[in-house]
Amino acid sequence: MMQGNQADSIAALENSVKLNPSFAQAYHGLSMSLALDGRYDDATAAGQQAERLSPRDPIMWATFAVQAFTYLLAEDFENALDWAQRTLRHPNAAGYWPSAMMAASLANLGRIEDAQRYARDVLEEVPHLTVSELSGLYRTTKPGALEPYLKGLRIAGIPE
Repeated sequence: MMQGNQADSIAALENSVKLNPSFAQAYHGLSMSLALDGRYDDATAAGQQAERLSPRDPIMWATFAVQAFTYLLAEDFENALDWAQRTLRHPNAAGYWPSAMMAASLANLGRIEDAQRYARDVLEEVPHLTVSELSGLYRTTKPGALEPYLKGLRIAGIPE
C-alpha cells in the first residue's frame, strides 16, 4: 500500500478478510488502500466494518483518522471534520495525523484560524514536516487525488 501498489494491497487484504472475516485490522488496512485507490464508498464501508468488529480497539483512533482522510479525499469536508473530531476525542490518539486531519478539514471549510491552531499542533509534533514530504508518503492511484488533503494543510500553514 505505501509503495503505491493498491491493486495488490487490496487483493491481499480482501483475501485476509475472506480467510478471517473478524480481522478488524485487515479491514482498517483495506480502508486505507481503498481510499488511496479512489474507492471512497468502499473505503468508508471497510472502516465501518473495522469499527463494528473491534469498537474498543486501542488503535481505533487510526481507523477514525482513515475515515477522515477518506472523506477529505472525496472532498466531503463536513464528514471529514466529524471523523477528525472523533479521532482527537479517542483517548489513545497519537502522533501528528489526528491534528493534520483537523487542520485540513477546517481549512477546506474556510475555518482558517481554527485550522492554523491544529497546524501548529502538527508542527509541534513533527517540526520539519512539509506538504512535499506528505505528498510523497501517500501514493494514490489517481494523480492529484491527495490534493484536497494537501491543499487544506497548505492553507492551514504547513510549509511546502
